[in-house]
Amino acid sequence: MTSAGDTPAELILLPSLRATRGPRGGLVLTRKYMSGAMAYARHWPGPVTSLVRLSQAATTDMDHQEYLPGDVQARLEVRPSTAEALSRRIAGAAAVVALLSREEAETARLCERLGVPVIFVSEYSPRTERQILAAEAPNLLVHLRRLLWLSRTERIRRACLPHAAGLQCSGTPTHDIYRDLCRDTMLFFDNRVQG
Repeated sequence: MTSAGDTPAELILLPSLRATRGPRGGLVLTRKYMSGAMAYARHWPGPVTSLVRLSQAATTDMDHQEYLPGDVQARLEVRPSTAEALSRRIAGAAAVVALLSREEAETARLCERLGVPVIFVSEYSPRTERQILAAEAPNLLVHLRRLLWLSRTERIRRACLPHAAGLQCSGTPTHDIYRDLCRDTMLFFDNRVQG
């Protein structure tokens, strides 16, 4: 995709994964996430930038690495913390890629107002989420409260899909339940994990 002056337009990635600040001032993310971002950068005709939220605590993933500007082909920036600042940052983008989640519903509305296509990525089906919940919440009251939260989240996700330019489904469960809700749905299998 190119803009008016034949300048390649930017692809913006909005990962759900949060980053921490590294000892050298860079952003610490997982190598797995960055390998995916770099795959986008290899195939997209313009710049690819991840806007990441900061966290004080590192994730429990085991493949953390600190990235400084220029370390990799994909750019990294701290995600603007307000809707107005995010709006200014993504206004000129060719497209935005975000996780299909409750947290990105506002981003979807923002992209629609700006005329910037949003492509969602879906990883877990509602059934898988309920199975994870059953394993993590043995207390009945907590379990019921989280089930209600999941149900509301699913309604929000489904409301976002008709407005999306596309949906990338990781595996057949999400593809099977969402493929009729978005005009351009793609099935993929993550093969970056190596044994």
